[in-house]
Amino acid sequence: MTNDKQTELDETHFKVISQWEHYAFLSLLETDDFEFDLDWISKRLGISKLRVEQVIDHLVGLKLIEKNNQTITKNFSSLKTSEDIQSQAIQKSHEETVHMAIEKLKELEPIWRDFSSITMTMDPDQIPEAKKLIREFRKKFSLLMESGKKKEVYRLQLMFYPLTQIDADQKK
Repeated sequence: MTNDKQTELDETHFKVISQWEHYAFLSLLETDDFEFDLDWISKRLGISKLRVEQVIDHLVGLKLIEKNNQTITKNFSSLKTSEDIQSQAIQKSHEETVHMAIEKLKELEPIWRDFSSITMTMDPDQIPEAKKLIREFRKKFSLLMESGKKKEVYRLQLMFYPLTQIDADQKK
């Protein structure tokens, strides 16, 4: 069972979990078919079992999850990072995500991803309003997408792609 609290990560916490695998693992916990099995997790995220163990250890150490022999439980309902401040950890995370997006663009058929953009002119004084709209969209998008069956873990950046490994049969 998940707590109903939103947890804001400070810079120290975020440095530890700024790699994509941590957020992907936390989301994988919410999939309908989640199995607390290192082989299963490793296969679903496309990472080594050793890396799965490290991710779990980091999250336990940060008290974001609790684990026992049979289960893993999240200690929060959602995570939040700071906004509009310079952060090397957040910057590193975004850089990693962009590199991953390039790989997903090459390896996945368009049916499994969406990359879109728009070019426009605007007044820089509207940037605060633009950020507000984007944040509202992300929240609404997440609420809607998480209301159905939870099978795969995706990331949205207006580059939308799975973080879990799509089964070869599904790719076709």
